[in-house]
Amino acid sequence: MSLIEAPSLGMFRSMFLRAIFLSSLAALSSGDVFGKTRAELTQEWMAANPKAAWWDAMDTGPFISDTFLGFGPKGEVAVLKGIAIKLGDKEDCSVVFDTETLRMVAGFDGVVKMAGTPWSGRHADNSYLPENRKDYFFATNKGPGIAVNGTWEDPRKTKNGPLPDEQAAYLGIYRHESGTVLSYTAGGSNILEMPWSLGGGLVRSFRFEKMKNKVEILVLDPLEDGRKIAVQLRGARRGVSLETLDSGRFVVSFAK
Repeated sequence: MSLIEAPSLGMFRSMFLRAIFLSSLAALSSGDVFGKTRAELTQEWMAANPKAAWWDAMDTGPFISDTFLGFGPKGEVAVLKGIAIKLGDKEDCSVVFDTETLRMVAGFDGVVKMAGTPWSGRHADNSYLPENRKDYFFATNKGPGIAVNGTWEDPRKTKNGPLPDEQAAYLGIYRHESGTVLSYTAGGSNILEMPWSLGGGLVRSFRFEKMKNKVEILVLDPLEDGRKIAVQLRGARRGVSLETLDSGRFVVSFAK
């Protein structure tokens, strides 16, 4: 059964024509990929972690916006205005998206750890991504997640705030069935992206309109001490390619 024909993924996923496969992916089965209710998952987690704090057991929903530190509670700020999206029928892996730079910050096993004033009550703490680099499928360096006409330089003077609209603009986040959809522009063209997990890997699926400029979307940067992964592009039209830059960075290139 092919990726886009699987009926259990729903109509929206079948509309996506691009898929970046991170790690080796198994073929889809026709079984239910959406799994148990949110209440059942939370109750199971609480039973398995009886000593957890209330904020650890709290169901924060399919995604949550926050400032996240990278690589543990003592790491540097990885993203100021990030969205952590839970993936999988058991929500046992996540991706984090930067709404300012349109960069997919990281994808990893598990979920973000909530910390700080709203959660633990500690004023000096921040929510954070996993510390163990072996938990990561991928990670990306700070800066723009989208390049237009080959330019990866960050044009922002303070390196904070949104990118110029002509480069990229975040439009919003939506729910479709059990999936989460990101909407943004790249080089003036509209893109919808839905991340999901499958067969032990992570997938980024894109639906996009005709490109007004050459656009590159960042996939990953080399991660020291990280796990070895395979990156694949599936279902690409003519003019769409997976490329490796001299720095070892993987990008998907969309021709004008």
